[in-house]
Amino acid sequence: MHVYGLDSKTKSMCFLLVFATASMAAAATAAAATVTTTVVAEQRIIIRSDDWMPFSGNPKSSKPGLVVEILKDIFENQGYKIDYKVVQWMTAIDGVRNGDFDATIGCTYKEVPDFIFPKTPFYQATFSFFVEKSTNWRFSGVASLASLTSLACVEEYGYSEEIEEYLANNHENNPCIEGKLPLVTNINRVLKKQAMALVDDVNVVNWRISKNKKWKNSIIFAGQSPTKETVYVAFSPAKKSSIVYTDIYDRGVKKLEQNGKLERLYKKYKIIR
Repeated sequence: MHVYGLDSKTKSMCFLLVFATASMAAAATAAAATVTTTVVAEQRIIIRSDDWMPFSGNPKSSKPGLVVEILKDIFENQGYKIDYKVVQWMTAIDGVRNGDFDATIGCTYKEVPDFIFPKTPFYQATFSFFVEKSTNWRFSGVASLASLTSLACVEEYGYSEEIEEYLANNHENNPCIEGKLPLVTNINRVLKKQAMALVDDVNVVNWRISKNKKWKNSIIFAGQSPTKETVYVAFSPAKKSSIVYTDIYDRGVKKLEQNGKLERLYKKYKIIR
């Protein structure tokens, strides 16, 4: 800016005014940048879960899991970005609880009663038993658990009441394991006769067995608990945004049901309901 025909005092005042205006503009630009960064950061929803296919699995796969696809469809159509990775189950639970992550996949109320739950579950889990084909044991009710010498289970998983009671009373013979692929470990424990049976959801075990030709002929179904557990996506109790996310999720699932996409996803993953 050029200033002509003014005395020195007026010129000084003009320069001060220009400087002040420029400073205010710079501050406003910086503030706007800060707000923009905050908004972008808030649009990223961090989901962490263990591998529990066909519901949650490899994020780079063409089939990352039924619930992963549901979350992406619902939230990415609302302008959010889903940041999903596979971790150990307790890493996911602890991270969601303290607010490092926004949500995890596959929780029941009794597992994490402090979490924020949507109204809509995605599944009714059926806990089934599988054994190595030469093993004679079969689940025929609570009483049959008395003859089960060891059961392969996963640390901090929620099971039906009768299974959890059995595990609590026979803890020394049933060390539950952790890891990113706990079911794979438990299948191998059963095949090596390190455990008499394993327990997990029937769709989850069938999915894993179907991916390994050797397992198809070696692991067989041995009965299932009559009790079903309602399973949800559960959101962080440490974040105010969780209330908003559960509402978006519920409305999104309803829309997927209405347009038929939800049913197509269940068929894609061959989930028996």
